[in-house]
Amino acid sequence: MNLKRHLIQLMRTIKNGLGNSNGYGNCYGCYDNWQWKEYHVIQYSESSGMFPYCEECHKTLSIDRKKELADELLTKWMSGNYWGKDWVGLRIIVHNAIEAGK
Repeated sequence: MNLKRHLIQLMRTIKNGLGNSNGYGNCYGCYDNWQWKEYHVIQYSESSGMFPYCEECHKTLSIDRKKELADELLTKWMSGNYWGKDWVGLRIIVHNAIEAGK
């Protein structure tokens, strides 16, 4: 790896560390912090959506990879305080939205 790539990685690590210390999460695709990235929203109802990856990753990731990242976020939600959700139904809605390019 050349010096330029090392410096870019170091700056990214510092930048994301600052964002994490401010309470922001990360893109599941590239791991960049939401404080520095525009997130891509997957709507699963008229008033609710999720953002497992950023706009940049939305443009470059395969549909299968997008589904995997959405599933990672859904799994995290399932272990939290989101009681009463129809997780199977929500997963189907999210996967359909991803396949439709939304």
